[in-house]
Amino acid sequence: NDVEAKPNPNYQVGSIVEIYDATHNAPFAFPATVTAAKYHPEHKSYSYALVHGITKTNMNNVEENLLHTYEVQDVGTRSLCNVGSASGEGDILMIPCTIVSHSDEEHNYEVVLNAAANPSLRSSRRDEEEILSLSYLSVQRFLQ
Repeated sequence: NDVEAKPNPNYQVGSIVEIYDATHNAPFAFPATVTAAKYHPEHKSYSYALVHGITKTNMNNVEENLLHTYEVQDVGTRSLCNVGSASGEGDILMIPCTIVSHSDEEHNYEVVLNAAANPSLRSSRRDEEEILSLSYLSVQRFLQ
């Protein structure tokens, strides 16, 4: 029998991945969730369907070379946070932030927003920093 066994996909449905082109010095890694994996026997590779973490748009036929295992950001890492999703409105509002902690079980970060980037976010009490809890999918990692 000449039928070749189909290998398991590198990224499973439901897993969080990062999207970026490592060959072109991409500035950011975008988080996404894998929704489907399609095997292409002629190329012996997979393409994936994803939901973009920031924009919530469906992305189809994404080549495997653009996907990377999700890297949890270390405490103290400067990132970009989509705080528009925290309002429940579905708007995208990217604000510089710093990772304060993370929960692998809940797939979320606690972040402090960089108020200097958006004065309207400054707390009424200057000695308090507002800590937000955001999904891994709402936080974009700087690659450079």
